[in-house]
Amino acid sequence: MHNSGAKLSFIGAGNVTEMILSNLSRKGVFSDSKDIMVSDSNHDRCEWMASNFKVKIAAENRTAFEYADIVFICVRPPVIPELISELSKCEKRSATVVTIAGGVSISEIEKIGFDIPIIRTLPNPPSRVGYGILPIACNGNVTPEIKHKVVKILENLGHCIDMNEDEINIVTSLSSSAPVFAFIENMVEAGVLCGLSREKAALIAGHTVAGCMKMREADSASTFGEMTSEACTPGGISAEILMTLDKYAWRAAIKDAYRTGAEKAAKTKTHPGVTTTAPNPSLRC
Repeated sequence: MHNSGAKLSFIGAGNVTEMILSNLSRKGVFSDSKDIMVSDSNHDRCEWMASNFKVKIAAENRTAFEYADIVFICVRPPVIPELISELSKCEKRSATVVTIAGGVSISEIEKIGFDIPIIRTLPNPPSRVGYGILPIACNGNVTPEIKHKVVKILENLGHCIDMNEDEINIVTSLSSSAPVFAFIENMVEAGVLCGLSREKAALIAGHTVAGCMKMREADSASTFGEMTSEACTPGGISAEILMTLDKYAWRAAIKDAYRTGAEKAAKTKTHPGVTTTAPNPSLRC
């Protein structure tokens, strides 16, 4: 049995479920995968999960819900109304639900009934390598003991942070890895423009970003703004770079980009392009 001492079910056998099981398996969190059940309308995907993680598979979502102590809902938001209707007919009413359906509120999941404990979270792409950031919001039925058990599981994906539910859409935007990769890629392009090979520019840019974060870890008391000021010699190269960026209003562009990302996250529930149950192993926001 895995360390949480509870049986787990995953409704939805897509990217997120695969990511969670991969991290649990890699870190040896459970020794008996028969304590874990997966359900999905895609039978081939369930068979793949059973083959790769040795988990049980359920023909119906209700079976998975009634089996577990902790149920992870990892389906596309448009599927949620039908799923809620199905689960509301379950006989067992003691499971804790962890919802990872983007844009779906706790109050909507509460329509399952039974006054069940519900925790809402949403891992970001670095969660695949155990270095994600996961916002955690709970309803009033979640006890400290229940929360501790769920967080212990989710911590295998990265750092968990308590949030008000209305802040989760902001976290979804701010924790997106795509803008970060895009900025680093433009650092690489700048190096190439100045005459470096792409290989050398990529090495320098990647190591610089990683090094900056190591500095931050070593000096967590300082704000990023203070560290920026400290890194800028008056009249120096860094100050010149920042002045040039300011010519293009980059600060406003970044703020506006993440603001629009948060607005998009709030609309995700009805967005037809969400791929939480797609078989592609990549995790996208």
